[in-house]
Amino acid sequence: MTVSYFDAANKLKQEGRLEEAIASYHSAIEENPKFYWSYANLGDVLLKVSRWEEAVNAYSRAIELNPDSSAWIYYNQGEALTKLGRLDEAIVCYQKAIELSPDELEIQSSLAEALRQRSQVDLDRAIGMYQRAIELNPESVVAYQNLLKLQPDNWEVWWALGEFLVKVGQREEALAAYQQVIQLNPDAIPVYKSVLEIQPENWEVWWKLGNAHAKYKQQGEAISAYLRVIELNPDAIPVYKSVLEIQPENWELWSKLGNAHAKYEQHGEAIAAYRYIISLNPDFVGAYQNILQIQPENSEIWWQLGKALAKQNQCEQAVAAYRRAILLNPHLYEPYKNLGEILTQQGQLNQAIHIYRQALGMNPNLAEAYYDLGKALAEHGDFEGSTQAYEQAVKIQPDSVTGFFNLAKLQQRNNQLDKATYSCQRVIQIKPNSIEAHLHLASVLLWQGKRDEALLSYYRANQLKFSEARGSGEIGTICLCLLPKAGTVYIMNALMNGLSLRPYSPEHLCVEGVWPEYYWRIKSQEIVKKSVSCVMAANHTNANDWNLFTISMVVDRLVVNVRDPRQGVLSLIHYWDNIYRDMIQGQERPSHYLISFSWFPENYFSMTLTEKISWQIENFYLPQAVKWIEGWLDAEENIYFYPKILFTRHEDLATNPKDYFEKIIDFYEIDRLTFNFPKPPEFKQGTHHRKGSIEEWREVFTPEQAEKASSIIPKRLLNRFHWPER
Repeated sequence: MTVSYFDAANKLKQEGRLEEAIASYHSAIEENPKFYWSYANLGDVLLKVSRWEEAVNAYSRAIELNPDSSAWIYYNQGEALTKLGRLDEAIVCYQKAIELSPDELEIQSSLAEALRQRSQVDLDRAIGMYQRAIELNPESVVAYQNLLKLQPDNWEVWWALGEFLVKVGQREEALAAYQQVIQLNPDAIPVYKSVLEIQPENWEVWWKLGNAHAKYKQQGEAISAYLRVIELNPDAIPVYKSVLEIQPENWELWSKLGNAHAKYEQHGEAIAAYRYIISLNPDFVGAYQNILQIQPENSEIWWQLGKALAKQNQCEQAVAAYRRAILLNPHLYEPYKNLGEILTQQGQLNQAIHIYRQALGMNPNLAEAYYDLGKALAEHGDFEGSTQAYEQAVKIQPDSVTGFFNLAKLQQRNNQLDKATYSCQRVIQIKPNSIEAHLHLASVLLWQGKRDEALLSYYRANQLKFSEARGSGEIGTICLCLLPKAGTVYIMNALMNGLSLRPYSPEHLCVEGVWPEYYWRIKSQEIVKKSVSCVMAANHTNANDWNLFTISMVVDRLVVNVRDPRQGVLSLIHYWDNIYRDMIQGQERPSHYLISFSWFPENYFSMTLTEKISWQIENFYLPQAVKWIEGWLDAEENIYFYPKILFTRHEDLATNPKDYFEKIIDFYEIDRLTFNFPKPPEFKQGTHHRKGSIEEWREVFTPEQAEKASSIIPKRLLNRFHWPER
């Protein structure tokens, strides 16, 4: 049996082979052009492959052959027509389908959707026509109104209408249009400005404008709008809060907000605003006064008002405020204290003392009142009464550093030195790191003649002073004591330049005398009390009793630089010969050098080198250098000389300068990376005895001189500094 084209097409359709099915349906139609199902099924396949126009034609031919055959043929033709946008024809098809099959929900839904789409198309066409009319005639109010009937939520059209109405002078109608815009789009900032051109005094519109700016983080514009609201309506409390969200530290605005709350008797909110002002600006007198209008019995506010007035030098008003605070609350001490301070400043010490005693009458356990009373009595010259007041204070507060320290000063002044010592020791027990307490204890101990104990206190103060300085990144004082002709200038400059330090100031300290007798003199207590970052080159200071005492007051460690005195003899001879030659030639001012020369024999500068060596060995440099070095070694062993000593050797400077300076840097606990190491010393080649040799004396001294010089140097020095015996 032969399969017909129609059956073959249906099979291909079921298999999804749609293009082949279309060809088979066309063959079936050629075979039997009067069979309407071939057209209907062809339309179904064409609909599936989106060939809408061909599908419509196929369905039309099927309907032509059998008008009442199937509701679904009309339905499918309606679907194809809908795709083509031919909604009127589609609606007719859906309606015919419903006539044939009135209970099919799918057909009814498609008809409803087609009707909706046709209405929207009609609406869009109408809107387009009105928009075109407005373009052709922007002054047609009717066109705007008709368009708004179709698009009542189109805020842009309302705005355009408003702009036109303003042009033609219909301001009220324009405002109505603008209000519609604002209602539809509260963030349309330009519309607010349009309204405000008509109603510049409308604070509510200014407020909404500010909110719109704030929403878009346009803070400057928002604040300007809010301030305009406040200008127009000072009682608009919510607006203040809007501004303060942007400028929370605007104390003037907080004041206005407080005033607005106060006007409406919202006292809690008003006081909160005024207190916030005080937290921002404690000196604003008006805030205190405003609170006192609400709470006239608030003693704390009267006291704070007094402080604010005092800062503005309104002393009489401040005194009145303090007295009012005391009257309202006699147990609040702060007003007594501040009142006493003002009276003291005004020179009314008797009244100040009376005020402090009045406070103590109310509460005899007020340690602070005793402190203030003690201070006032001391200024009044009643040192005994002042001492008694401080003694009472520390009984109440036995751990008061301030109390015991002030008491120690008074006790020292009253010559109660044992008590002063105890008071200083109590401060140190409470606050062991108090530099000032250690220094004051040292002063008291000196008054008692307890020198060694005083030096220990100075040392502890210096330890704290420099430890604190180093902890904060400072270097502190580098103290150098250098044997003459051992590299003094080079070492000083290397440390100053390498650490970017200045030399010590003559305003603080000076070194007087001529070697071998130098004396330190402290000229300012600042260098005792504070860490001063500098290089304190104490020149050739010897370890006499005075210098050890003075050094102990200033530093906690020092460097003592030495060299083999035998080599130093040659260097000194060469140095003095050059000085003498320059003086003769007028190139060097005599100054203190003449003092040194006065110690020399009259014929010294006419002596031979050998004679000069003998004289220096027996009479001057070598014995003095030995004495100088031994003095510092004795200081190192002295249990009552507390600063640490680092001995350095000129021989190390000459042979390994980097290692030499690293020892000093480490001794002062300085990071080596912060030190810019200097160039090695440039010894003057070819000049007599200045070649950098550390044992040139062996070549220059006669055997007798070498023997004599070596015998003068104690083995203690030779062993300690590794110098050769012969």
